[in-house]
This record gives sequence, structure tokens and C-alpha cells, in this order.
Amino acid sequence: MFRFYITLAQILTLSTFAYGQGKDVLNTQIIDGAWSHGTVCTVRNGELYCWGSNINGNLGQGTCHVPFAPFYHAGSDDRGRTSIQDIEAIHDAKIVPNLSGMNTVVRKVVMAGFGACAILDHTDPETLSTDSSLVLRSSVKCWGNFSSTVHDLTPRTHVLPNPKLGKTNIITDLITDLILTDFMGCVLRDNEMQCWDLARTQKNILDGVLQAIPIVLQPANDGTVLDEGITQIYGGLGGFCAVKNHKLYCAGRNDFGQLGNQTSSPCHSTNYLAPVHVALPKDKMVQHVEIDQYTHCVTTTDGHVYCSGADPLSAFGFKTNKILGDFSCSEKLSRVSDVHDVRKVALSGQTTCYLFQDQTIQCRGNNLGGQLANVSQERCVYGVSDASLVTPCSTSPLSISLREKPLKAKDLSAFNGGFCAVSVSNDVYCWGSNQEGSLGRGFLSAFEQDLKPVLFQ
Repeated sequence: MFRFYITLAQILTLSTFAYGQGKDVLNTQIIDGAWSHGTVCTVRNGELYCWGSNINGNLGQGTCHVPFAPFYHAGSDDRGRTSIQDIEAIHDAKIVPNLSGMNTVVRKVVMAGFGACAILDHTDPETLSTDSSLVLRSSVKCWGNFSSTVHDLTPRTHVLPNPKLGKTNIITDLITDLILTDFMGCVLRDNEMQCWDLARTQKNILDGVLQAIPIVLQPANDGTVLDEGITQIYGGLGGFCAVKNHKLYCAGRNDFGQLGNQTSSPCHSTNYLAPVHVALPKDKMVQHVEIDQYTHCVTTTDGHVYCSGADPLSAFGFKTNKILGDFSCSEKLSRVSDVHDVRKVALSGQTTCYLFQDQTIQCRGNNLGGQLANVSQERCVYGVSDASLVTPCSTSPLSISLREKPLKAKDLSAFNGGFCAVSVSNDVYCWGSNQEGSLGRGFLSAFEQDLKPVLFQ
């Protein structure tokens, strides 16, 4: 039986930072994704910087190191956890090589599992006589470990057939968005969604270039084909979602009903390639979709939040209507009724944070690693039957403050164990656990947690 153990909150994954106070971070790209095991990246001035864990070459530095790193070991100390040892980590930000350069800048980075991909924008000085900043084409490079057969320690270009132009090149048109799931990458280009297999063996056609294997999605359950006319795409380790004709379609894990499509066999049907129509309340339109392994949350343009999937701590704020094994789950999108005017939701394991239209942040759920940036007195039980599995938590949203004033932010992202926010002054503050050095403070600790947002400098 699956359990949301304490270790899940302690295994750090992805966090996002602007690189330093007082530096030019106007081009900082918040990385949407999760489960990158302590690897931290940020885009600054068109260059990509990464630091943290390098378990599978996540840092793109040409090396990798797999630790034994016991994250949980009963009896090792009074909290039942052992210190982290034998982890290769880089705490000073390093530029990922083979990405930016002459006439090339990094626009966006996404991570999933142990791998990462980046959108690169290119200009062509030979054809540009007046505006050298105009982006003519985009490409995608990936690195890290997506499977036992695709494990690149430095970034390599992934090339896809382009059915529109009849060329085998993903760099022909401007790529507007990029998502990753467990094994699949997808780009959005001219409102066309094109996916490829990250986990299958790819033909090496040139040094540094891989011929990717396209993935053709099945038609959705209402007959809609997700190819052209796509306006938004979202991805995560649990699957992907896309918006077409103002309708939301999702595919992926559904073992806890996280797709929210009210299936006749709820909470246990999973298919990564067969999208389903996810019905929103009448006249609602999608603003953002947050995809976690066990929960999906949709923010609508009117600032409402609807979630579906598992709620292990009964602390996510949405109404669950099923019991699956030891956990409550919801097979349909349910309104989180106590939050309003939300711009974006970030999910970190069993913790949820909301970025509001007024630029403030509130968080609820698990607080084992300081994810709530508050000292919570409440205790929540994992599941519905085992009262011995408890954790500090809050079932109601708590405000994130900085020096006793609300932290005002432009963007918000999560790693499994904490959160980071880009402030209105372009500084980045992070809070939560620092087990693999993902807070960027120059050291790592199995037990350290920040109960207040910390500025990365």
C-alpha cells in the first residue's frame, strides 16, 4: 500500500532562484517542475546557472554521482533521520555549458525526474540588418537521466520532425513553451503541440544532437485531437494538461483521481497518452495548472482554485469524496473555498502555496521541513487510519511574511520540501528544508530548515 511517508517531504527536488540580490534578474525564469532531487537552476541574462545535487548529472557539468544517502533511518537520532553523506553537490551557481553563447540565450528551463530541458532562442546575424535582438528560431537541449538508455551529462540538442515544414528540425519556428513529464517532452509552436519520447533510445545523428522519437497522442475521450489550436500546456511528473478551444484536457496518473474527470472507475485509471476532457465550472477559463504526482490544481482567470486527487493530510483545502486505501481522494475538481483572487498555485509534496493577485503568498499543509515558513502548532495524521504517522501542519492558509510584513512576490515555485518566490524587487526568497543544499546557502543539512524566507545571495 502506498504511503506518503515523512521521507517524501525530506527528499528535495526542484527549487528556483534569481541569482543574487542587487543583480540583473529581470530575465529570471521561474522553473516549473518537480522531482529533480535537489537540483536548483535559474536563468539570468540569457545564461543558465545550476547548483545543488548532481545525482544523475542534473547539473549538466559533465559528471554525475550516485549517493547511497539514506534519507530515512529509524533510530539514527531522536527524529529518526540520518545525516546526508556522500552527496556530490555544488553550492555556488555554475553556468551549464553548451547552452548560451553567440546569438543564443536560454529562455526557459523545466525539470522532471532526474533530467532537464531548456528552450534556446537564436538570432541570425547574417540575415538581420537592423534588429539583431529579433529571435528567428528556437531549439531544445536536454541533459540528465530520463532512462537507463538516455543519460546525458552535458546538454544535447533534441531534434524532432516538423510536419509543417517537412524538415527534421525542432529549431525552425519559435517555441513558445516547453513541458516535461516522467518520460515525455512537449513543445508548443505556432499553437501546435508536439511531443517526443525522452526515455527511449535515440539515434545520435551528430555530436551533441539526438534524433528524438515523436509521440502521437490518442484523441481525447470527446474526440478532440490535441495537435493544432493549443493555447496553453502544463506538465509535471504526474502527466500533462493542455487547453484547446478554452477546454482543459489532461493525461497521466489517475490513481488518486488527480485528472479530475469523474471517471466511472475513479482513482485507479492511468494513461499518459490518452487525454480526457476535464470539465470546469460554467464560464470558467484556465489561468494556470499545477501538476503534482498525486494532485492537480487549476487556477481560473477569476482567481478561484479547483483541485483533484489525493489529500493525505486532509489539509489541501478541497473536498475529498473517496477513500482509496489509506487516503482520501477526489475524482473531480473541487473548489478550494477559503482562498480567493489567486494567480497561481504551487504544490510541494503535501504542502500547497497560493500566490494571490495582490502579490502576497499563503501556504497550508505539511510543515515538517518548514514549508509553511511559520511555527505551526497543529498536527495532521497521514492517511485516515494510522494515527502514529503525524506531522506538524496547518489545515488553513498561513501568510508568508518577511520581517513581519507580507512577502510581496511576482512568481512562485516549489521543490519537494520548500518553496521559492521572486519578490517584486527581483530578489528571490526561499524557505523549507535544505537537505541537499537547495536553499543555496553554501552548505547542506539533513535537519536544517528555514522557518522564514531566506534571501539567496
